Amino acid sequence: MKINSRIVAAFVCSVCMVWVGACSSPKQQENQGEEFEQAEDQLQEQLEGMLDNIPAPSEIPYIIQSTGAEFNKGLLNDIGKVDQYQTEDDKSAMNLGVFATDIGYLSSYDQSQDAITYFSTTKSLADQIGVSSTIDDEKVQEFENSLGSRDELGDILDGAIGETQGYLEESGRERTAALVATGTFAEGLYIVSSLIEQFPKGDITADDPNSSFTALAIPLVRLMLDQEKPMSDLNELLKSMGGDATVDQLVALTSDLVMEYENLDITETFEQNQAVKFLEEGVLDDLIAKINALRSYITG
Repeated sequence: MKINSRIVAAFVCSVCMVWVGACSSPKQQENQGEEFEQAEDQLQEQLEGMLDNIPAPSEIPYIIQSTGAEFNKGLLNDIGKVDQYQTEDDKSAMNLGVFATDIGYLSSYDQSQDAITYFSTTKSLADQIGVSSTIDDEKVQEFENSLGSRDELGDILDGAIGETQGYLEESGRERTAALVATGTFAEGLYIVSSLIEQFPKGDITADDPNSSFTALAIPLVRLMLDQEKPMSDLNELLKSMGGDATVDQLVALTSDLVMEYENLDITETFEQNQAVKFLEEGVLDDLIAKINALRSYITG
């Protein structure tokens, strides 16, 4: 990922206070140049690590399926909105990520025909942001040929989005890569938080640890709360790309989510009853509302 020179300059100034400009000797200038390059490499590694920590499109949907939660097609973004997203590159990038997670959700529940429709239709969004080679007719055919194998479908999907982000980074379009990743992550969080939000309030009880509600609620709540670190990384990544209306709004929305996660004060030793207690007391309501706000901004 190529880093904006403004970001590098700020970073270097914070760690290289011995900078003396034109008064430096040739040897000092050489050392300062090496320090600058080292700082740039260090920052590049940090930001790439943040991007790598954001869940792949199939990751959250496949965990959701493994919990036994029922499939809910109503949670998917409307594939009919693809045309309106094509009018703006930022919307194309973010919703390419959104639809990638939707494809992961469909694939994990063996919704084959819808998965193919979503995969083939979102090709146009890849075309719009100039990454046609990563999601092309050959990739769609490979996806179709792998129907019936969740693992293969997940690998193809994650590989296509990984290639997309890699291509964007190599071509100096790290901002667009970050937008794709934001859409992917936001949709995964939205699906799991929506499933949690739909639990009938009358069924919330920690009294029976073997109840079907408790058995389903605990892993879903745990999955949502486990996204605190990836959300923090995404927020920092977006901050490094700042300077325009779209990214600034995403920074504001993800900053709200980072704060909500911090307010929950989740301990490493997460007790099973704590998940149900959170639901009983409405502790997660603000977090879910802010996840909805992020997703609405991206898909609206």
